[in-house]
Amino acid sequence: MIELKRFSAKTASMDEWRDYHKIKQQYFMEMFPDDDPVELDTFIVSEKGWLSNENCFNLTVLAYKSGKVAGSGALTKFSGHSQVNADIIVLPEYRKKGIGSKLLKKLCEEAVSLEFRTFFFFTVDIIPSGENFLIRTGAKKGIIQKGNQVLIKDLDENLMRRWVNDGNSPEYESGVWLNEIPEEHLEKYSAAYNSINDAPHGDLDNVIAEMTPDSMRKMVKGIVEGKNEIIIAWVRNKNSGEFAAISDVIIYYTKKYVAFQNNTLTVPKYRKNGFGKLVKALNALYLIDCRPNVRFIRTSNANVNEAMLAINEKMGFKQYQTHTFWELEVEKCQKTEDK
Repeated sequence: MIELKRFSAKTASMDEWRDYHKIKQQYFMEMFPDDDPVELDTFIVSEKGWLSNENCFNLTVLAYKSGKVAGSGALTKFSGHSQVNADIIVLPEYRKKGIGSKLLKKLCEEAVSLEFRTFFFFTVDIIPSGENFLIRTGAKKGIIQKGNQVLIKDLDENLMRRWVNDGNSPEYESGVWLNEIPEEHLEKYSAAYNSINDAPHGDLDNVIAEMTPDSMRKMVKGIVEGKNEIIIAWVRNKNSGEFAAISDVIIYYTKKYVAFQNNTLTVPKYRKNGFGKLVKALNALYLIDCRPNVRFIRTSNANVNEAMLAINEKMGFKQYQTHTFWELEVEKCQKTEDK
C-alpha cells in the first residue's frame, strides 16, 4: 500500500524531517557521489530557509510504502519566474513499483487546483531512471545542458585578472556585492536580470523571468535566510546607471566547499565588450581571495549557449554530467496511468 503525506517545513515533526532528509540525501549522493554527506541539522536549517521564504511557493508530498518512506514529490515556484518546477524522487529499492506515478498524479491534482498548466522537470544522466520515467509520461525534452566544474586550484589567476583589466573602461564601473543588492540599484538590476529571457531555452516554452525590485529583494533574502551566500559581480554604465552584465555565485550552507555558478548574462546591447568574461572573473577572484574553503565551482549551461560555454572552457571547466530539462503539460500528465 502506498500512502502520501503532505510535508511542511513550518510544522514537520523530527521524524518527518528525517524521512525528508533520507530522500534528498539519497538523491544528492547519487547525483554527486564524491560529495560529503549532509548532516540532518545542517539540512534542516538550509531547507527551512528557502521553503519558508515568501519568495517561494512549495508543495511537498512524502510517499510511504508499508509505513516506510519511499519517495517524495514537490512543486516549486519562485516569484518573478513563470515556470513551475516539479521534482519526483524515489529511493532505488522502491523504483518501478508505481510510486513515481502515484506522486505524479498527486502533483497533477494539486496543479489543477492551483491553475498551473505546465511542469518543468530536471534529470541527470547518471540517474537514468528519471529520464525513462518522463519519457513514459509523455514529457517533452526541452533543452540539454552540460554540467561543468573546475577546481579552484586550476583557475588561471593571471588570466582572470587580465579579463578584468580588459573589460574595464572609463565609461563603466564594476564590482562585487555579498548577500545584497543595494536598494538604490534594485530597479535597474532587475531590468538587467530579465535579459535572461534572451538566453537559449531550446524547445522549452513558458520560461519567462519578470523580476521586479520586490521579487529580487525577496530572492536574495531567501538565499541568505537559509545561511547560504550569494556573491554578485556586476558591470554598470556610469552615465545611464544601467547594468551591462551580471553574474551570481551561490555557496550553499550544506556544501560550503562548492560554489555554484548560477546566472551569468550580458544585456544584449552591451555584448561583445568582454563583460561576460569580466563578471565571471570577478566572481572567481573573489572566491580565490575571500573563500579559501571553496574547492571548486559548478555550473550548468545549455549546449546551444556557445558564448558561455566558450568562456567556461577558457576558465578550465570540464564536463562531468549531462543535464536535461523537460516540459510536461498538466493535462497530459493527468492521463498517466499507474505503472
